[in-house]
Amino acid sequence: WFRGQSDDAASRFEHGLSRLAHRGVEYIDAVSSPSGILGVARYGWECDAAIGGSAKVAAGDEWVAVADAALYYQADLRRRLVNAGASLESGAASAAGLILHAFRIWGPGCLRYLEGDFAFVVWNRSTDEVFAARDFAGSRPLYWAEVGESIAVTSGVEATLAAAGLERRLVTGALASSLSGYPALGEGTHYQGVYTLPAGYYVHWRAGH
Repeated sequence: WFRGQSDDAASRFEHGLSRLAHRGVEYIDAVSSPSGILGVARYGWECDAAIGGSAKVAAGDEWVAVADAALYYQADLRRRLVNAGASLESGAASAAGLILHAFRIWGPGCLRYLEGDFAFVVWNRSTDEVFAARDFAGSRPLYWAEVGESIAVTSGVEATLAAAGLERRLVTGALASSLSGYPALGEGTHYQGVYTLPAGYYVHWRAGH
């Protein structure tokens, strides 16, 4: 939840995280600033280095990242990062950590170097710039909602609704399509104001842009 400067931003974030309990509750980590919160919740088995790595938010100086990801060919990615000037810690790094390094070096162009199943969010705590992306297969979900000059990005429709503080207003046509078993059309969901990030797409956001 970014640029969430209202008094209830933290409580809405916690409520949104609770709506993702089915995605993991054993390990929870979050970082915050006066204008934003970024967090991750995960099951213990997901923290294996071969799967997602550490359940902590990956943090640099100003940039931080979370990821729902399994990255392939990590040795190749590490070599590219080091050749580009990244200073990687010894030993295994989390998928979120590698993604953070890649974004800091290549910006949105980092997507051409990431191979695997992923959905991630990168946030600049000073400028509130947000970058979120999914891989081309779209195996891991990502949803977003923009409210005024704030944005919420999560792994679930209900979580996004809660974090953004939106009223529960159904889009009946989309709901009917979903219940009928037809694939969703466009970027909308069955809740007004909550959108899915399509597979292979990214959203690059700053307040007003």
